[in-house]
Amino acid sequence: MNRIYQPKKKCLFCKGSLVKEEYAPLEIVRCLNCGLYYRDVVDFSEGYYTDSSRYCCNFSDRNKMEARSRDARLRFDTIGKVIKVGRGKFLDIGANDGLCMWEASRRGFEVFGCEPNKFAFEEAKKYNFKILASTFEEGFEELKKSGPFELITMFHVLEHMVNPLETLIKIRGLMVPDSSWLVIEVPDIKSPISQIYRWEDLRINQEHLYYFDKHSLLLLLSQAGFKPVFLRRRVWDGMHQSLLANLIRLPMLSEGYLFLRRVKKGIKRYLGPKDAPRKTLMDNSELWLSQNRKVKEFYFFSCFFGWLVSLLNRGDDLLAICKYETAGQ
Repeated sequence: MNRIYQPKKKCLFCKGSLVKEEYAPLEIVRCLNCGLYYRDVVDFSEGYYTDSSRYCCNFSDRNKMEARSRDARLRFDTIGKVIKVGRGKFLDIGANDGLCMWEASRRGFEVFGCEPNKFAFEEAKKYNFKILASTFEEGFEELKKSGPFELITMFHVLEHMVNPLETLIKIRGLMVPDSSWLVIEVPDIKSPISQIYRWEDLRINQEHLYYFDKHSLLLLLSQAGFKPVFLRRRVWDGMHQSLLANLIRLPMLSEGYLFLRRVKKGIKRYLGPKDAPRKTLMDNSELWLSQNRKVKEFYFFSCFFGWLVSLLNRGDDLLAICKYETAGQ
């Protein structure tokens, strides 16, 4: 752990080959030149995303689907405050269950999407939107016929891409320079929650090939020719998190909680049994949230502290709103 070794592939951003191993089970390394975290090995089998059935667990859970719907509204509320995009064409890359497409349609867009997972595709198809059962790369030429698009979104997709730089450059071919907008959301490896749980965070999994922070995401966007006009952290379904989940994201409280966890782990290391290892490295459920969390009993306080977490920029994910500009290219 934390040893310097020879990587199997060079850093995507700076082409450097000096890295430090950060998490051995998934061969996650950190470039010592530019700071990018990435998986040194891609070990997916052919058809992995297409055939994975674990996406189905959300579709039959009413509470989860309601949470996903609320979060889609929150995303578009944020987008609407930053940019004024009139009615036009909207593309959701990695559309999942289609809820973001539905929200865009509700706001007047003509919507398109692509989703490689066959289970998620079938769920999204229920809305009768124009959606391709393919990856972005596979469906690019077909999407190009439907474009250009005024607004393109990628919510928790970029970290899955084998080469996110090539993907972003390709996306420019579907946009109108100086007019179209790109919205990206990715997990933040430097968020308060990530600092607390580190490699025990269940969003650390084999599907995530890159782990971004503000610096590395800005570097990627700049190299791809995009200019961010908005970049802040946010919490998924932020106004409906439990009171405790919001409290431990706040300044000083998160640092105190992290200190207590380290003390507890130190005591266990020398005096008690070791923690059981994670059962799976594929599960990307949020470790710090319980499915039985009590929100309704403390709804006012949960909403207030959720608002405070957002105001203080202490969320878990980075939301970037970018413009494709031709100036200087």
